[in-house]
This record gives sequence, C-alpha cells and structure tokens, in this order.
Amino acid sequence: MGHSLSPREDPGELCDPEKLPDVFAKDEKSVGQCGGTGFCLAPWKKGSFINSIDAESDGNGIRWLRLGFTDGTFVEKGNHSAEPDKKAGSLKWDPWKQWFDEFVLHDGGWNNNVGKMFLKVGDASLDLGQSKNPEVKPTRGPKGAGMLMGFAGSSGWNIDCIRPIFSVGRPSAAVINNITFTPSFTDLNKTEKLP
Repeated sequence: MGHSLSPREDPGELCDPEKLPDVFAKDEKSVGQCGGTGFCLAPWKKGSFINSIDAESDGNGIRWLRLGFTDGTFVEKGNHSAEPDKKAGSLKWDPWKQWFDEFVLHDGGWNNNVGKMFLKVGDASLDLGQSKNPEVKPTRGPKGAGMLMGFAGSSGWNIDCIRPIFSVGRPSAAVINNITFTPSFTDLNKTEKLP
C-alpha cells in the first residue's frame, strides 16, 4: 500500500543530506530504529519554518509529535499514548530570534525507537521520555546556532526514528518574493478617498 504525502510533507530530497544546499548542516545521524512510514517535514522552500513542538511519551519512548509551522499549519506523527504513565510537553519559539541552547535525543525506546528528547530554548524546555542509551546531539552548525529547518524520520505506533535538519548558522534576513495584494496598490489608488 502506498503512502500519500500530506500538504506539509515535502519530497524526500528536501531531507537528503547529500542534496541539501551548503547552508545546511550535513548531519546523516538518525536517532532510533527506522521502521514504520517514512516522512520528510521540511517546508523551508515554501518559506515555512518549525516554531513549535508538542510531544507525548510513555514507558515505550516518544510516542507522538506535533510540529507547528510559521504559516499556522501543524503536522502530527506517531500516536497518542493510552498508557497511565504518559507525559506530554510543548516548546514554542520564534525561529527568527531564538535558537536551541540544547537539542539532545536518545534511542532506547521500545524496539530501540526514539526513547528521550531534551530541547531547550532560553528558559523554556521540553524534556520527555527515558533512556539509558548515549545521547545524540545533532550538528547545528559551527557554533551550535543553526536554525531548525525540518525533520526526517519514520513513525508507526511510536516515533521510530528522527533526524533533525539544521542550517549551519543563524538567518540574517528573510526575503519574501512574489507577493500579491488584493486589491492591488493600483486599484487602491483608483478608489475614492474618504473625507
């Protein structure tokens, strides 16, 4: 059975370290045991960037993620836990002004899936799951200040594996092209002026 992509799931080449532009950290390390259905959530070419992560964990590891984007959309992966030990958390940030102070992942969940995540931006953090396995700190540029551009991974009942995609540095500006205003400035200038 084929897997259809939701509007937020871009083609895999946007997550392939070999095909990413040089402004990206070329990190090929995934955390967890990849299985389930693969995904690539990297809408940076459309001008949308991750600005929130909601997550849920239980004794089996990280079970569910919901990524929020700057265009107001959300994408969910994995499944909510029905276990009594489930925990949930959220982290929100402004991707143009704030960067991760810590971004740590562990495998060691059920079937060696993603077991734990600890993300910190300023005074806010998301600390879920449990694992005794070694931590993995993805490449976030030379000074650790890259912008989170997307995620590649796979999910089924849990978040099976995940690989964050970071730029090598902080953005210095945002450029918006091909803007259309309705009504246009020309039409606005033709309208009758109010007294």
